Amino acid sequence: MGVFAIDLGAVTSALAPTSEAIGLIKFFGDAAGRRIVIDILAYSCAAGLFVVPIFAAVQSWAGEDRRARVIGAVNTLSAIYMVAGSLATKRLVPASAGTLPTNSLQFVGLLIGTILIVGGLTFFPALALGPLAEHYSFSAGTLF
Repeated sequence: MGVFAIDLGAVTSALAPTSEAIGLIKFFGDAAGRRIVIDILAYSCAAGLFVVPIFAAVQSWAGEDRRARVIGAVNTLSAIYMVAGSLATKRLVPASAGTLPTNSLQFVGLLIGTILIVGGLTFFPALALGPLAEHYSFSAGTLF
């Protein structure tokens, strides 16, 4: 994995910065673009070959009585470390026309709207489909 990451860093650092977007044809037409894609695919495959056996080992080492808790804890820690790594490598970007300030009413409205939509999409199917499932199970003679 390290070899692919180093090669990816070498390829991308050698590219000249540009302010305009390039198309897929131009990206894949360049040798550096193809090398970037190969590095990302190889890195992903190597990461899968590294992570999957470790996760299987964690599952087999955990006792049956606490396996679900161990898997939940591993997933939670993985998510925390992914966010921390992402924040640690993020550059500070100055505010511009495309930046949404977090101290505005627009941000508050978007945040509340997102929470309501996600909450609605989480609970609405159970509320809508529960009575239908109950009706069809009662008419089939099956009781819960």
